[in-house]
Amino acid sequence: MEFSPVTRNANIERMKREVFDVLVIGGGITGAGVARDAALRGLTVALVEKGDFASGTSSKTSRMVHGGLRYVAQGQFGVVAESCRERDRLWRLAPRLVWPTPFTAPVYRRAKRGLLVARLGLWLYDILARFRMYQRHRLLRPEQVVAAEPMIRPTDLVGGAVYYDCRANDARLTLAVVQSAHEHGALVANHAEVLGLVKEHGRVAGAEVWDRIAGERFTVRARVIVNATGVWSDRIRQMDDPTAPPLMVPSRGSHVVIPRTRLDIRAAVTFTGRDRARFALEWDNTCILGTTDPQHEGDLDQVCATAEEVDELLAAANEVFGVHLTRDDVLSTYAGVRPLVRQEGKSAYQVSRAHRLVESDAGLLTIAGGKLTTYRQMAEETVDRAVQKLAREHGIRAKRGCQTARLPFSGATRDPAAELADLTGRYPQVERDVLAHLARFYGPGADTVLAFVQAEASLGERLVPGRPYLWAEVPYAVQHEMALTLDDVLIRRTQVFYEEAEQGLGIARAVANRMARLLGWDEAEVERQVARYRQQVALSRAFRGQ
Repeated sequence: MEFSPVTRNANIERMKREVFDVLVIGGGITGAGVARDAALRGLTVALVEKGDFASGTSSKTSRMVHGGLRYVAQGQFGVVAESCRERDRLWRLAPRLVWPTPFTAPVYRRAKRGLLVARLGLWLYDILARFRMYQRHRLLRPEQVVAAEPMIRPTDLVGGAVYYDCRANDARLTLAVVQSAHEHGALVANHAEVLGLVKEHGRVAGAEVWDRIAGERFTVRARVIVNATGVWSDRIRQMDDPTAPPLMVPSRGSHVVIPRTRLDIRAAVTFTGRDRARFALEWDNTCILGTTDPQHEGDLDQVCATAEEVDELLAAANEVFGVHLTRDDVLSTYAGVRPLVRQEGKSAYQVSRAHRLVESDAGLLTIAGGKLTTYRQMAEETVDRAVQKLAREHGIRAKRGCQTARLPFSGATRDPAAELADLTGRYPQVERDVLAHLARFYGPGADTVLAFVQAEASLGERLVPGRPYLWAEVPYAVQHEMALTLDDVLIRRTQVFYEEAEQGLGIARAVANRMARLLGWDEAEVERQVARYRQQVALSRAFRGQ
């Protein structure tokens, strides 16, 4: 099914004319989940997102779908049980985008929590997961810890464990949910910002929206309005009620991306630094170090890792791995703001990751809190409430119950290894690392990417040396994934921004020129796109000047 700029324009034209059962504000993972769930129940749905899909927190996560082992120690047993259940669901419904990974946890002699505590915690973790994980945890002797992850420093090591959680491509998982919502009838538009809410007889009845691409304002009307904007939730709530007290406590999670040549871990390692859980995660040719959790006080739209956070993450990794990482080793950084629900007297690290659904006096539904892993459950509960409201207030009933717990994502159900084997047999002329990338990112869509190459041979060249991204992915992103800006392509549809030494600056203008042919940009717009992208790169490198 087409998912292009033409699709977006047609969607907006329909949004102007029709009245919907549900309007979702926010195109992150939760809003996408709400739109998909509601559409699958047979409701009419519109979704608007002020930036690109997943351009906020949903593309700046730790790239894990996990139960939250550290929440066991905090007594958040309900959150852990729910997260483990949803983790296993996502793995089964979308194995191309969510896949099991062994996490090695070393324990050192002077650790705050010794081997006994670690063992008890892991048994609780398995019990709360009802032993449904990919494999159960195993305790390791010191030599087994080092055999599993040879980079781990052996000095003072008394043992450890290995347990399983999942990795996920957060931006592409969100995109898959949005596309599935679209396939089932939802009208979606990125780069469409809500400027205010429409009220009729004291009840929310729609939203005033600014199309940031066309530069025009339009109104979307709906019977139920869902605020799924994450850390921006209070902004939308205050459009409804300027006196609404803050619901959110923003917490910044910063990450550092290091080349594998400097920290060559095999899968994932969890450890403690400054009394906080840390991790190192293998990600293709890089290693991601994370994460932090100070309360974020600044602009929610201009979030970056601070020098203090970068130095702290590097120091923690140096201690555990016995290496000497410095700022010069950093390829990129990124920071997302967690949408935590405020709890008096608790720090961001202590605040529960549970979600909360609230309804205002005017009928605005806000879904807040939670995490990437639990987005589907959050969406189900939100749509349950919307269905109740539609029946009670408008006499409209859903055609079906919730389908999302068992309905796979089209194009995401096949294991990438099987997809790779199939592609290798049919495209022997394409290098294996490129095919592996296409299998993981696009699944059956890989054939469409390669069709661009067959039509224009130059599109088979790599975007940047040493990485598997092809020039063909630029037109594919625009014509099949609704990418409308240079940021959309280089940061979220591909991951050149994170993985390449220049962070895509060397190809930014050439990519913008290629997009200009597809989107009708003039030279001034190309300049604006490149300048905005440079700003994102500068934000990623801001720590260097602090």
